[in-house]
Amino acid sequence: GRAPADGVSAHAKVDESTGELLFFNYSKKAPYMHYGVLGPDRKLKHFTPVPLPGPRLPHDMCYTRNYSILNDFPLFWDEKLLEQNIHANKFHKNLKSRFAVIPRYGTADEIRWFEASPTFVLHWTNAYEEGDEIVLDGYHQMNPSPSSKQPHCPEVPKGYERMMVYLSTSAMQ
Repeated sequence: GRAPADGVSAHAKVDESTGELLFFNYSKKAPYMHYGVLGPDRKLKHFTPVPLPGPRLPHDMCYTRNYSILNDFPLFWDEKLLEQNIHANKFHKNLKSRFAVIPRYGTADEIRWFEASPTFVLHWTNAYEEGDEIVLDGYHQMNPSPSSKQPHCPEVPKGYERMMVYLSTSAMQ
């Protein structure tokens, strides 16, 4: 088959070593996210659900040689307004950021979830494996909500940050 009916995310990634296109998509219906791999022949090689607790707004993903990393950040539509079909973003400061680490051709049962402090990363710049650790580099926004000074723009990220996923201990820093 070809790409799924719900399409692919804005920031799918091409693994230059394999020619594969790694992608996710998301929707307002359960399971709310899927992850997939298109082969260099443009045929769908892998597609699996990524169950989330509700509709989310993932924007980017990253990958390493063996894993894809998907995001469940606490920036998503206001649930009460969404019931009225109003798509207003809200930063849910009381929720943790969650990261789904899935093997390249993994299933929903193989996803390992890691939690970190509430944040939002619009774009990842790099990810790689170092032993039993995954290094994630990107620009973090601790408060991605628009300010009163610029009502349509979130704050500019303060700086480049690195996150660590510890596969052996299931911890994250």
